[in-house]
Amino acid sequence: MKRSRIRAWVMALLAVAFVGYALLLWQGPWLLDGDRLDRGDLQPAEGLVITGFRTTLIALGAGAVAGAGLYYTDRTLRHTRTRDREQAEIARDGQVTAHYVEAIKLLASERAVERLGGIYALERIMRDSAKDHLTVVEVLAAFVRDRAPVGTSTALPVPRSRKNPFRRP
Repeated sequence: MKRSRIRAWVMALLAVAFVGYALLLWQGPWLLDGDRLDRGDLQPAEGLVITGFRTTLIALGAGAVAGAGLYYTDRTLRHTRTRDREQAEIARDGQVTAHYVEAIKLLASERAVERLGGIYALERIMRDSAKDHLTVVEVLAAFVRDRAPVGTSTALPVPRSRKNPFRRP
């Protein structure tokens, strides 16, 4: 509702400006310099004043139309760039999803070389897509948990100096 009201006011303002411009073009020389211009028989010098005034108004009108055209072009260009950025982001997300699905398929393979390729593909996705970082970490952690032998500890010993660096001796 508010947008249509603003549009109505803009259209009304443009209509008033157009009518005012037409009146100024028609009667402007006599409104601004009426004491020197004769309404009846025009002299060549008066014709030059009227022609010069009207030419100036036409040039100003053309400049206003050109300015409005530049404004409209700028607004359209900004809108198009925003839409293109959104489309590029959607396409990029689609590509990341496709790569993710392919990497998961490789990770599920029975061949060690293909699983390694899946791990590297997930690493690449993790580096390239910040919003998919946590998901990739969780998938790799689940993969390691699933593949680790049950009941055996293969943890490396932690050096004494690194066990708790915040503990006082």
